[in-house]
Amino acid sequence: MIRAARVDDLPALCDMARAMVAEAPEFAGLEVTDAGVRSTLEGWLRLDGTFVSVAGDGSLAGVAIGWVAPFWFATRAQEAGELAIYVRPEHRGGNHMKRLVAALEAWAREKGAERITLGVSTGRKTEAVAKLYERMGYRRAGVTLVRDIGP
Repeated sequence: MIRAARVDDLPALCDMARAMVAEAPEFAGLEVTDAGVRSTLEGWLRLDGTFVSVAGDGSLAGVAIGWVAPFWFATRAQEAGELAIYVRPEHRGGNHMKRLVAALEAWAREKGAERITLGVSTGRKTEAVAKLYERMGYRRAGVTLVRDIGP
């Protein structure tokens, strides 16, 4: 089951954020705080241009967070993207990821998006996730590069 996230999901979403960061080499050293997750997600839950949905009955198996906005260079076209898609390890191998992506796509279409972009920025199983997205009909369109510039 995929449904819109609710405020009462925030404790489970805080746990998922910690688990995702702990698994992701690219996020090593980043501190996850309940206050930070709650503040960000509570704001996103209220915004019309953001998508926060969860997978699972009872305990949450996964989450997808996305957005839709005009292309910065074209006033009539909308684009969508994901900020995070995460499925807990014990729930991987099923259809949660595909269902979360499908729900994000459907929402983006309803919002008028003409294009959606998914990425893999965790540094973990990058190629496997990219191949899953390709099997779902996505194509490679570029590369993401990261440089730390802070303290």
